Amino acid sequence: MRVGLHELNRVEELLTVVNFDTFELDWKLIYELDDQDIIGIYTNDGTSLVGVVSAVAYSHSPTECSLRDGVINPFGWIGNLVVHPDFRRRGLANLLATSALEHLEIKRRCERVLLDASPMGKHVYDQIGFHDAGFVHVMQLAPSERANFGDPSAEQMATSSMVRIMDDAAMQQVCRLDAEIFGASRHVVLRKWRQLWPHGAVWVPGPDGKPLVYGFTHRRRECNYIGPISVAPCTSAHTAEAVCEVLSHIIRECTTAGAGAIQPIVCQVLEPSPDHPSLKMTSHKINWRKRLETLGFECTESNVRQVYSNHSHLAPGVPSCMVAIASLDLG
Repeated sequence: MRVGLHELNRVEELLTVVNFDTFELDWKLIYELDDQDIIGIYTNDGTSLVGVVSAVAYSHSPTECSLRDGVINPFGWIGNLVVHPDFRRRGLANLLATSALEHLEIKRRCERVLLDASPMGKHVYDQIGFHDAGFVHVMQLAPSERANFGDPSAEQMATSSMVRIMDDAAMQQVCRLDAEIFGASRHVVLRKWRQLWPHGAVWVPGPDGKPLVYGFTHRRRECNYIGPISVAPCTSAHTAEAVCEVLSHIIRECTTAGAGAIQPIVCQVLEPSPDHPSLKMTSHKINWRKRLETLGFECTESNVRQVYSNHSHLAPGVPSCMVAIASLDLG
């Protein structure tokens, strides 16, 4: 059953019960993408929501509607699959996952369906035919390390001068590059996050003036999340340095941003499958999990990126250029 916008309070109540970090504005963003993308399971009397999942279809470009007849979408994303603890072990997770998969494959005509499976939920997706395509490591900045990213020194200010706040022109360039790297357009998500946190949307230009590295951040109820952070496929001796400067800028922004300054800072790092062709196409061979550990981050959980497709079990886009994902529920 579809969950309506007026029922967001029920979704929030369910996610609070299972300690799932969320934010009402992100659910409204999913509705903005497609008001049919939230699927729920209710008790027989319809009074309680006991399970929910989101299923978002991504299109090729901002001007190509994912719902238009005849359009084949590159992929869809399953996220936020939650079942109330009192209703587990009844097959509801399998039912939600199957419903989301059918929604994306049949109604939204997606070539592939992706998700990031937690250790607890992975067996559900394995059973319905998903294949592993890499790992997503949840990295959290240790509280003791946050002081290192406070007010920057003069030396830090000089080296961080390469980082720029996105204006409208840069945002347009970044969205084009992100569509290439992500494998589909998610301009609605990125523009909304820039609107909500302007100084958390930054980029570093390359020698040609085009984006070399870009990064975003967004806030949810419990944590500040860094991502996506991606690098251009071109070769540059300054790529690693630029990524670290983007990270440092966003961390300082999170550390000094009002009430959000006391929230944990999380960065979810992608480790693509070693078999993916993009690893041969790019020069980015840095282990970003280890690099973040040197900056004071700790790995709190590792999830598995999975793909469902009748054609290819490879993840779309250029995963080797993705340093950090946007979120586990949106890709």
